[in-house]
Amino acid sequence: MKTCILGLIFLGMTSLMSAQNDFAMVTPEYSHSETSEKTAIKNGQYLSEMTLQPEAVRVTKLQSIATKLQSIAANYDISALSIYNAKTSQTYSVVFKSAENYIIAIYDNDGTIIKCDEFYDNVRMPYELSSGLAKEYPGWEFHKIHYTIDYAINETPNFVYEVILKKGKTSKKVQITL
Repeated sequence: MKTCILGLIFLGMTSLMSAQNDFAMVTPEYSHSETSEKTAIKNGQYLSEMTLQPEAVRVTKLQSIATKLQSIAANYDISALSIYNAKTSQTYSVVFKSAENYIIAIYDNDGTIIKCDEFYDNVRMPYELSSGLAKEYPGWEFHKIHYTIDYAINETPNFVYEVILKKGKTSKKVQITL
């Protein structure tokens, strides 16, 4: 009986969660022929702030994946979506995914990116950061490295490396914010 009641409460709450935010998913193979210059200018601030991080630029594999996804997100035309409605003022969440890396971008009704969360898995850290971390934790091995970028319009982006270190059966999570 408890399970049924909890299930109904959970089901009722999930229907309330997506009240004002529509959702779409795009992969890098996306090729939209009508990308307007107007959209690229609106999201130029997003692209310029993403290229300010010198540590991330040194990581070539990450940089090419990030640049590709960020370019697609910046030039994406939400008015081409079937769920787009010009008459209502709402936001649109779009997921851009490439393997285990993805961007969740939230656009306003005009197509401007208002918030963007980027997630990159198993990337290589810049040498300066990894050597400093290796000196701080001698004998620990780098098990997994996650790189996230949190962007919001008119705010400074947050660049965070989350490193999971292992030593035998013990693991430790270290965050480095740039």
